[in-house]
Amino acid sequence: MVWAREELAQLPRLTFRPLVLAYNAPRFTFDFHHAGGLLGHLKLGLSAAGGGKWLDRWSGLAVRYVDGRMEYDLRDEDLAGARVHLSAIALAASAGLLLRYEVTGGGAGASLVWFYGGASAVHTNYNFGLPEFAFAPPQCARDEVGWQGGAFRLRRAFEQNEPICRDACAAVGRLPGWAAHVRGGSAEGRRGLAPPEAAMATPAELAACVECGLCLPH
Repeated sequence: MVWAREELAQLPRLTFRPLVLAYNAPRFTFDFHHAGGLLGHLKLGLSAAGGGKWLDRWSGLAVRYVDGRMEYDLRDEDLAGARVHLSAIALAASAGLLLRYEVTGGGAGASLVWFYGGASAVHTNYNFGLPEFAFAPPQCARDEVGWQGGAFRLRRAFEQNEPICRDACAAVGRLPGWAAHVRGGSAEGRRGLAPPEAAMATPAELAACVECGLCLPH
């Protein structure tokens, strides 16, 4: 998180505990605590013949925590021969995440698909049982998403009548007009935008939606 000096002057003694929640299944939620609440979900899947499947729904999963990393090894009986290895580690100097993946098998055209979105700004106080910890298209209603410098940029502004702005410890309630910005991207592959509802379909259908007119140049 980056704050201007004049913004920090309005935030004395406020605590910030942003985190990236890494589940036992490979999906990730970005909770920025008093600096905006839930600011997005990162979900990954394998696009393959028949549509593929989101990784958190695969039937075979081995999870390890190794030297500060989450390691996932996945296989699925519906995707015979496909294997995915995923390594996730937190950024050292900011609130964020780095992922490295390897895909083997899965047939011709099999590829990893990911999406990020759903900055609902719900302040959960780490109540992980809330339904907002699962992605849903209405969470994107106030998100502005675009591309800049080869990466996506999500902007989430706040209305003062939102619940998080009424929290006494929330920075967004003390900084009228302030907006949260989240940036990210990938080192390879196609990149583009798609409507939130497309993320509720299969990975292949989401990828096709991006390729049909919404894909942007690298």
